[in-house]
Amino acid sequence: MSSISIHVSFVLWYCNLSYSQPLATSEDSHGQYDTEPDDTSSGENTWGDYDIAITHARNAELKERPEVEKFFKDIREHKSLAEHKTRSWLGDLPFYLREDAIPLFVDGDESGDMSEDYQLHPHHTLLRLGKAAKWPHDTLCQLSIDDNLLQDPDLVIGIGRLFVNVSNGKAGRISKWTGYEVLLDKKLALWMVFDIYSLDPGASDWYPQSCRLSHSILHDSGDEQGVVSVTSKARCFDIARFLPFLHDLADAEFKSAYEEVQGTFRTFRSGEVKVNHLEKKELEEGILNAVSYRRRTPHKLIDLLDFNIDKFDLIRKFVTEKVVETAASNKGYRKDIMGIFLDQFKDEVRKSISDGVVAAAATNEVYGQQIMTMLLDQLKDEVCKSISKKVIKATAGNLRYGKQLTEQLLKTREDLVCENISKAAIYAAARNTESGASVLKLLLDANKETMQNLICKVFEDAKGGHKWIADIAQQLEQRLTEISYTIGYPAFSGGGPVMQRAPRGQPRYQAEV
Repeated sequence: MSSISIHVSFVLWYCNLSYSQPLATSEDSHGQYDTEPDDTSSGENTWGDYDIAITHARNAELKERPEVEKFFKDIREHKSLAEHKTRSWLGDLPFYLREDAIPLFVDGDESGDMSEDYQLHPHHTLLRLGKAAKWPHDTLCQLSIDDNLLQDPDLVIGIGRLFVNVSNGKAGRISKWTGYEVLLDKKLALWMVFDIYSLDPGASDWYPQSCRLSHSILHDSGDEQGVVSVTSKARCFDIARFLPFLHDLADAEFKSAYEEVQGTFRTFRSGEVKVNHLEKKELEEGILNAVSYRRRTPHKLIDLLDFNIDKFDLIRKFVTEKVVETAASNKGYRKDIMGIFLDQFKDEVRKSISDGVVAAAATNEVYGQQIMTMLLDQLKDEVCKSISKKVIKATAGNLRYGKQLTEQLLKTREDLVCENISKAAIYAAARNTESGASVLKLLLDANKETMQNLICKVFEDAKGGHKWIADIAQQLEQRLTEISYTIGYPAFSGGGPVMQRAPRGQPRYQAEV
């Protein structure tokens, strides 16, 4: 086979990998290139930018490319893998940077080859798959060493491979893979993970390429060539952090990265690092099932937490607004479900508080008052920010605790309650045969003018002939009668609205206590 045909075959293979789906791990994805491609003496990349795996571009040139400049600008906007926009952006890197490589370090490796350039070639992870999942997360995964799940880093996303651009010995340049993948953890620290597949004997002339950053132990051992092989693998580290944060990438120095590697690789036991699917749907569904309305004891949730005690950081990811809202609406077993969440995952509950969560507690006719008390005691600011028309409506309609819940919210932030009184809340109180009258009185005392206007509006709407609003108006009249609230104009009498003429000088419709 000619060198040109080999060269083209590798380009097509690598470009095909660049479009792999995230977490696409396969034993057939490595070792398909067994001959080092020829290089041109001019140092120019005659095969174009798609020839990224063997690009001859130096870092100084890469830094000036538009997409690379955009990348270094974009990294300032991202802070954590917890943000969906960050995960989406990282997942797209292999696509919009497929014609480029990311230059690493503002200086070279002064202790080794002065001309070495370190580069990150964007790519989804191709580490060997450990544990598979029926419904894996679309971007996040976990790492394990010899099937022991790592706690730090816990959640990661693969973003590429570590290459070095070195002299080919013929006055030209060539970029070669070190055998290490680059992954980001949830705080966006950069990690190097050795891919065991890179030791394929059939590719020994091509990868893994030894360099001081990725194979520091091997270089320090005094080997003349620093050649990586199966026999020397024991002297290479398997995983290490080389930069503490993605923001540092644009201005990172080799010395700092080298020191970071030396300070972290010794904390890990030696062994094969594998990637594990994140059990997204199964765990999320398990948590939702454990806190659902049908679950009449907290034992299901307690058992789930006990069984996954080593995965608490993973479980935290699924303490979402939907889960917390479900827990707030649980009528099965006192307030214990919400109590467990506040005890174990208070920060996650804090982030999940919304008007949907507060409304769910306000709607709960069994333990709503207890749950609302817990939330106000521990997360008062978040609850106050979530007071909305939806929440006031839910409170007004709670048969058992409507009065108590309304009192709680009025004592906490009367101004916000008054701002969010609506006709929907009047409707809910009118239908509330047990505590609706008390709710109306509390709201009238808090904001008489708004309440009078809304009450008159309900009666005015009933003139339209729609039976449902006429029924509500009749129920509203009953609730108001219970608190001795006198209707001036219009008045209701059994079958529907009866228009009365207002005395001269008074508004046609008014409500009085």
